[in-house]
Amino acid sequence: MTPPASAGPPRPGRPPLRARWIAFKTFRHRLEPTGDTVDDCPVYAAGASRLVLPAGTHHFRQLRTCAICGKEMTGRPVIQSAGLEPSAEPHMCQACSTGAAGTL
Repeated sequence: MTPPASAGPPRPGRPPLRARWIAFKTFRHRLEPTGDTVDDCPVYAAGASRLVLPAGTHHFRQLRTCAICGKEMTGRPVIQSAGLEPSAEPHMCQACSTGAAGTL
C-alpha cells in the first residue's frame, strides 16, 4: 500500500500528508515539525527521537549527532515504535571515524 498523494499544500506547522501517513502506519505517534536539516529535509519529533523522512523512502530515519564534531547525520531506519528509543552508544560521522582510525 502506498501513501496517499497530498491534497494541496500543507498547512503551516503541520507535517505533509505523506509524512503523517507513514508515521501513523509505522509507529502510531503524532509528528511535531522541529525544523530542517542542512539539506533542507524536514525534521520531525516523535517521542524522544528526531526523525527525517528522506525523499522517495517509505521509512523515517533517526537523526543522530556525531559525538566528536557535532554534525547531524541520519541513522538507522525506524521500522516500528520500538525504534523510537534513543540508543545509549555514541555515534561518529564517517569523517571522524576515518580520522580516529588513522590515530590508532
